[in-house]
Amino acid sequence: MSPADIVQKLWNYCNVLRDDGMSYGDYVEQLTYLLFLKMADERTKAPYNQKSPVPEKYSWPSLIKKDGDDLFDHYRHTLLREAEAQVDSCLYRPEGWRQVELSCSFSGCA
Repeated sequence: MSPADIVQKLWNYCNVLRDDGMSYGDYVEQLTYLLFLKMADERTKAPYNQKSPVPEKYSWPSLIKKDGDDLFDHYRHTLLREAEAQVDSCLYRPEGWRQVELSCSFSGCA
C-alpha cells in the first residue's frame, strides 16, 4: 500500500465520521489515538523490537480481535483508561495547568 493509498483511506474514514455527526476535532482525536496504538504495535516488531508503552489489555492487537459491540465497549474503556491515566499523572504537576496543557501526551506527561 502506497502512502497516497493510506492517506486516501484515512480521509475516507474521516468522511464517514463527519457524516455521522462527529466534529473535526473529535474525529482527528480518535484517528490520532488509533494511529498511536497501531504505531506502538509496529514498534514492537522487527527491526525495532521495542517494548510497547501501551499495556497489553489496551493494545492494538486487543482491538483487532474484537468487532461490533465488543469492539465499541473495549475501545471506549481503552480511551477512558488512557484519559484517567493522563489526569492522574498530570494533576499534581507543580508547574500548574498551563504547563500540563503543553506537556501531556497520549502516553502520559513528559
